[in-house]
Amino acid sequence: FDLRNNPKPIAQKTKWEICGQTTFPASQVISEIINQSSNYTFTLGDGLALPTQFSVSTLPAIYTILIKDKTTGCISDPITIRFESGLATPLIASSVSVNACDAVGDLFDGITTFSLEFHKSKFISDSNADVQYFLDAALTRPVSGSLTISSSQKVYLKITLPGFCPSIAELTLNANTP
Repeated sequence: FDLRNNPKPIAQKTKWEICGQTTFPASQVISEIINQSSNYTFTLGDGLALPTQFSVSTLPAIYTILIKDKTTGCISDPITIRFESGLATPLIASSVSVNACDAVGDLFDGITTFSLEFHKSKFISDSNADVQYFLDAALTRPVSGSLTISSSQKVYLKITLPGFCPSIAELTLNANTP
């Protein structure tokens, strides 16, 4: 007679912050809820299969799941997982306008170059922030480094701090002639 203690699986993470999504992949929940997730099977609390995507269009979204150890057959107690609205990255300002004159000795043609990184500190002071720059509000046309403009140009910033949802800011660049 060999008596062994086979512990029930225990979730290591039960809460996810949502940043605007309407669905959340079950595969991500599975990979984050317990170490070595390939050693387990996952079902909803009623025994039905997990959906491919959890619906998170209404928050908080709450689901009950079970984890079964493939080796021992042990099943976890019911685990409540929550999807909650994440907090936006806090900004110093969400809209900034900057002016620059044509360089002296230039043709005074209203064309000047702006360093985008130089203006990052007007929006956020945390050096851990990830800042991406775009030429359109839909955030589909990325730009980096410097931008040469004539007259005026809007640049959109997607700013994200670890543990926060992205915030969107607007930088208006104005080229002035003397």
